[in-house]
Amino acid sequence: MKRLALILLAVCTLAVGAAPVPTESDSDRLARLWGKVDAPPGPYVAKPVGKLLMLRSIGWTLGFEYSEPRFKIVREWAGDFDIRVKVNSLDSPKRSVKYDSDGPQSAAGLTIFGNGRCISLYHWMAYNKSDGVLNEEMQSSIWLAHSTANSGGGGSNL
Repeated sequence: MKRLALILLAVCTLAVGAAPVPTESDSDRLARLWGKVDAPPGPYVAKPVGKLLMLRSIGWTLGFEYSEPRFKIVREWAGDFDIRVKVNSLDSPKRSVKYDSDGPQSAAGLTIFGNGRCISLYHWMAYNKSDGVLNEEMQSSIWLAHSTANSGGGGSNL
């Protein structure tokens, strides 16, 4: 009788140990590796691809200039830390897409914000408007921008 009990225990242990491990969803992996998606309503893609992060949206004002971007991945940190950001690719804005304001634009980079202040370093591409008509040539530049509760500034002469 003791022999039978030991065999059943071994079989039960094997069955429990063989249960499949649930796969992590893209949204859970994104939150764990990168942070929380903060986006206006509408279509967007925020997806971890290996060690990279792919972000795509269409039609929103970027808001990069002297404030927080409207579409972003947010992660809070406190204390001393190092950050490295590498923009691997940035899609050119499509002239045919209607944007909330201004002309078609795209940007990617890093914004650090807190206590009513922010600093941003980003690659920006845009088709600017002159008298309501899109220019033929696209502007492409690297921007460093900053803001406080009362003012903001920046430039692309980097």
